Amino acid sequence: MGSSRLFVDPLALRVFNHTLQARLDEALAALNMIQSGPRLLGPDPALGEFDDALRTSLRHNQLRQDYLDRLRRLVSALETARSVTESMIEKFAKAEEVNVAQMRRLLHRVEEALEHGQRGVADG
Repeated sequence: MGSSRLFVDPLALRVFNHTLQARLDEALAALNMIQSGPRLLGPDPALGEFDDALRTSLRHNQLRQDYLDRLRRLVSALETARSVTESMIEKFAKAEEVNVAQMRRLLHRVEEALEHGQRGVADG
């Protein structure tokens, strides 16, 4: 049987968000390195003009582009996950503030009721 209750550990959510940020930083570093191109990685290999060399060079460029595309998608997914997680953290924090304020009001009412009740017994 399923339950309609949901439990979210705010601390675990914050830890997860921190981990997401670390992975995002790593992915961005890899993306920046690859996008730097020949300056950082060195020039594309000089393979010559024969058929196999041309096909290998094209394949090398295609693999590089595929890797760039995948890194961009990874960065996008990590940014989205981090944004959603941060939004959840903010919403839980606001809900917790509201709950604390409501509990304080209720406790204040209870204290007043107890105080009035004690006075009534002592006066009687």
